[in-house]
Amino acid sequence: MRRNSIPVATQFTFWVWFGASFGYGFYAWLSYSGPFRRLADFEMEHFGSYQEGLTAIAVGLMTLGLSAPIFLLVDRVIRRRRGLQPDAMPAAPIRKGPAAKTQVRAILVVLGLGAIVVAAGAGVLGYRKLQEPVTFEPLNLADGIEPRSSHVELTGMALPSMQIIFTTRNTTITYMPLVPPQWHKEDPVVYFLSQDGDHLDRDKHSFQIRQQGVLIRNDLPGAVASRYEKHGIKLGTPPIVLDAAEHDDLISYWITAALCGCFGLSMLFALLQIRIRERRVPNRIAS
Repeated sequence: MRRNSIPVATQFTFWVWFGASFGYGFYAWLSYSGPFRRLADFEMEHFGSYQEGLTAIAVGLMTLGLSAPIFLLVDRVIRRRRGLQPDAMPAAPIRKGPAAKTQVRAILVVLGLGAIVVAAGAGVLGYRKLQEPVTFEPLNLADGIEPRSSHVELTGMALPSMQIIFTTRNTTITYMPLVPPQWHKEDPVVYFLSQDGDHLDRDKHSFQIRQQGVLIRNDLPGAVASRYEKHGIKLGTPPIVLDAAEHDDLISYWITAALCGCFGLSMLFALLQIRIRERRVPNRIAS
């Protein structure tokens, strides 16, 4: 006569813990933030590039390990409230009432379906904004006026002598400072042009540029920012990247859709696992 040694509540908290840890790693990857950014910057500084997928997995495993005491604490509290000893196995199976099992299933269903609804909503909103016509507001850096829109047609001086090439495993991006005509080396650099590929210009002379794109705050990689600072270049707070891809400002919608979708599916998968284990328990007890 055997019993299921893993309570339903423990399974529930495990899947929440597991999904949240790797969900955060996925979010840090897409947003290039937190420990992912620190690890990527370290790899860039010492190896010249970084492994995106492996770095995201490393962040997930690190979050999983650091949050393990929280999971164990929550599991211990839940077991004590339900009359289970965390360090000892009772001789006979403890059957939970139908109300408790129904409550756990209901929580999983609400979390799973709710996250999927949010993911679908973010995807739909992002798609609708993708279909809207884009109007570019003129932005002349010589005027010193803050932009009122993220979509601009920027006019300023490009400094190819100060551009930096940022390389990952799969992509290469060139960052070039954009400054007003009256800029001096002691002044901070606020705007940077981002272009896919290696756009190293052999002509180091500055030139006037008029470029359409979307402004994204804090989008300058830390490894690039540190290289500028090592060369004595003061950066704006925050640095703003002009991306020629006019729809890159919608990335927050895709991140929300991906994270909520993964979380919702993990909750529904946890529910499926619980149902499968519950079906197997009677057979084990009978044997």
